[in-house]
Amino acid sequence: MTAPGRLAYNAEMARVLVVPLVLLLVSTSAAAAASPPQQLVSYARSGGFIGVHDSVKVFRDGGAASTRGAFRLSARRLHALEASLRRARFATLQARYEAEYPVADGFLYRVAYAGRTVVVEEEANPPVRLRRVLDLLADILARRG
Repeated sequence: MTAPGRLAYNAEMARVLVVPLVLLLVSTSAAAAASPPQQLVSYARSGGFIGVHDSVKVFRDGGAASTRGAFRLSARRLHALEASLRRARFATLQARYEAEYPVADGFLYRVAYAGRTVVVEEEANPPVRLRRVLDLLADILARRG
């Protein structure tokens, strides 16, 4: 049989160890729940005669934030975007597509996806697979979803 002081000491030790552990678990799960959604893709269009700068960030959960406000993509629209991004095979694209003859006050389009950024000048000739992504993102920005 253990001495009374010994039993109280063990119960106190358990309380000292368990309480901080529970607090750590609760704070970790709360931080995970509060973490912002992961970005899927970002798109920016800048330039032109008046110096336009429009951009949109689309998140993996379908949320989007743009220079025109926040909105949500439909599940169908998000799926179409994800499919276009996969088909574009970003890892195989050039970092920059330049126009043969630069356009004065032309636009510059920038897309960032999967850790890679691609820049396309107005009147450049990027591959069709990238052009589809640019067109879809421009439409998403214009229609806000």
